[in-house]
Amino acid sequence: MNRTILLVTLGIAFGIGTAPARAESADYARSGGYVGGGILGAINATEADELGDSLGFDLRGGYRFNRYAAVEGQLGYFDNFGGNFGAADVDLKALTGTVNVKGFLLPGRVQPYAQVGIGATHLHAEAHFLGTTVAEDSSTEFTFRGGGGVDVYLIPQVSLYTDVSYVLLSGDLGGGFVPFVFGAQYHF
Repeated sequence: MNRTILLVTLGIAFGIGTAPARAESADYARSGGYVGGGILGAINATEADELGDSLGFDLRGGYRFNRYAAVEGQLGYFDNFGGNFGAADVDLKALTGTVNVKGFLLPGRVQPYAQVGIGATHLHAEAHFLGTTVAEDSSTEFTFRGGGGVDVYLIPQVSLYTDVSYVLLSGDLGGGFVPFVFGAQYHF
């Protein structure tokens, strides 16, 4: 009986004592696919100073090739970079899609990264005067994205991420915008 209690106690103590070592040996930087989504806030950095900032959402999916490199498709929807001009106002919505290359700096539970990407942005603008739409226009522009962020792994399959990037537009609007993203990812 005493021998059984001693063996059970030693087993529990050994299990608890090696839990941190087992957690540190988890492979947070393994290769494979992932999907994620989050919310974003974006700062207007175009030459159209009258426009405001925007909220929206972010979707992404990618494949990690090794501990330090991944390729990712990222889709961001920006609900309204609106601006008011007395009785008139302008609504500008944007949908951005880019293919990014990500370089991870550390392979542990906390993984900072840098990213660059290219893609396209579809812009749709409407002008309203006293609540009536008086003009609207749409365009699609070549887009460059550059930025960085950090993935924080809760478990090897689930991480939280935050990143900030500069989205440069090629068209007449001049400049771009700066999205700040917070979300979660599932790693296969």
